[in-house]
Amino acid sequence: MPEFLTPPKEVLAGPVTGTPVNHPIHYGGADNPFETIKVLEARLSPVEFAGFCRGNVYVFNDRASATGKIVDLEKAQWYQARLISFAKEHGQDAIFPPQFFWNNAGEIFEDDYDLIASMPSLYVIAIHSNQAPHTRWAVKYLTSEDGDTDIQFFSSPQAGIDFIDVLDPAKPARTSRRSKPKRRRVRAK
Repeated sequence: MPEFLTPPKEVLAGPVTGTPVNHPIHYGGADNPFETIKVLEARLSPVEFAGFCRGNVYVFNDRASATGKIVDLEKAQWYQARLISFAKEHGQDAIFPPQFFWNNAGEIFEDDYDLIASMPSLYVIAIHSNQAPHTRWAVKYLTSEDGDTDIQFFSSPQAGIDFIDVLDPAKPARTSRRSKPKRRRVRAK
């Protein structure tokens, strides 16, 4: 074997401390300061690292369903434990930022109802959020002659339009100028 492919003697002589679940040797092992999980924790923001751990919990649980291997469940459990210890160390607010909302005009609101209150009635309003569901739509409508309003949420803009059509068939459904998607004009050649 060529010399440049041969690992250093201290690596060959070192104890194998990793298991397939806990600090696997192919990721650097527990004693290695450059173990992949340690590098990721150092380079990612707390929110990103928490998302990485949370994503791996889902990945290994799904993989366990497909493969039927207990080792995949153990890996999911390892990432869940790592996420919990990371959350305790950094604080809940560091890895789960407070939710906020914005409309297509970029106006930011702390509450989705404040965003909706700023819009006129019988419009389909796009509501964006930094947490799931990331986008949903709502319609504010009058429920009495006294000016009381109610809000209905939808998973698509078309569902909001259909709702408005049922409420007031004589009035065509509208989307807010703030939430209307931009359309490109294509010229014929």
